[in-house]
Amino acid sequence: EAYKNTLIAIPAANLGVVLEGAGPVMVSRYGKIIKFGSKGAGKVYNAGGDAALRATRRPAFNNMLKNGVEVNGNSFKLNEHAYNSMFKSGRKDIMPDDIIDALARKPEPAQPGSVQYINPSTGTTVFVNPTSKEIVGIWPSGFGK
Repeated sequence: EAYKNTLIAIPAANLGVVLEGAGPVMVSRYGKIIKFGSKGAGKVYNAGGDAALRATRRPAFNNMLKNGVEVNGNSFKLNEHAYNSMFKSGRKDIMPDDIIDALARKPEPAQPGSVQYINPSTGTTVFVNPTSKEIVGIWPSGFGK
């Protein structure tokens, strides 16, 4: 436990993901990326199994469900299905910063009736109804692909 949440530098080539402006990152004891240095300074993308970090998610997701979130001048609202899925297996560690940074990217075509936004740093995919701007699904990296 002594190394948990210790800031260490890892070359981007060793992470298995592409990091823009890779600097120091924080990894959980499970090897998941928690915080990025340089460009992503102060952002938490993954709770890494940390109960205290996980506890901060619900209020943020409640706010996204009730009030939505504005990203680059676009308003997005989390729907009930996507909200409920955030507390189930495979998504319990996805943090709001991960979703917001995905939504800051250019949308890509997805299944009919939706577009997808992908956070290139984590691979998290956010599915959005392009008409209503409703977030209809969130997949961790590699899920369903």
